[in-house]
Amino acid sequence: MIERLLDRKMLMSVRELKQWHIIVDGEDIPPPIKNFKDMKFLELVLKKLKDKGMVQPTLIQVQGLSVILVGRDMVGIAFTVSRKTLVFVLPMIMIALQEEMMMPILIGEGPFGLIVYPSRELAK
Repeated sequence: MIERLLDRKMLMSVRELKQWHIIVDGEDIPPPIKNFKDMKFLELVLKKLKDKGMVQPTLIQVQGLSVILVGRDMVGIAFTVSRKTLVFVLPMIMIALQEEMMMPILIGEGPFGLIVYPSRELAK
């Protein structure tokens, strides 16, 4: 499932990256995505995103989701309320769903991820 999430024809060009002021560094950087639908998430996930008013990824999500979904590490810097948390929570949910489909999760198994609040203000 995770391997099929990125659709190469719907990825952004280098020109679009510069236009959006997205700066990347490293080797074999996964290309950014244009929208959630092109990532081939489950319809349930897409519906929940839409219900929450998230129809287009924010700038940090444009590059961050593709990086995390291919298993790479990243340091992402973006303004508060840019929905950075979704960059690591959404892949965690997708991986948990993939694991559940391959082998059912038993009661007491886990954890599958750990979320640490990034600041005192957001933890309130």
